[in-house]
Amino acid sequence: MTKDFINNTVLHEECKNYEQFLYDWNPSSLPKTAKMIDVGYIPQHPDFNYGVFQNGNNVFMVMKGTDANPFTATIENYNSSVLFPKFRNSIADGANDIQIGDGYIPKQTSDAFGLYETIKSKYPKEKGYNIISVGYSLS
Repeated sequence: MTKDFINNTVLHEECKNYEQFLYDWNPSSLPKTAKMIDVGYIPQHPDFNYGVFQNGNNVFMVMKGTDANPFTATIENYNSSVLFPKFRNSIADGANDIQIGDGYIPKQTSDAFGLYETIKSKYPKEKGYNIISVGYSLS
């Protein structure tokens, strides 16, 4: 195996751990050296859930994907606060997935670009940071 292959495999597993964290809120899924910078949702679009994590020079912009079941998607009481809406609309999520397949760009895309711009201003490449986009469809 090449060094690049091994490094990419390790990075891929780390990305999957951050993404999994947004689904189950299990801190043991986070790397021990990771720092949680922000988690939340865009108030105007509560179906855009995200997390931002830092591990060394890598900053991970993690976006939560489609939830098939609105009851298993309920996330409450992380750090004693409710971060996400109590029930997600899985029908709308599924409809978004179908529309994306047809070339439609959902509103979450502009939310993702806005989040990226915010992260980029705080963690610029010129200072040695790498911003890595992570999400269910991306990991």
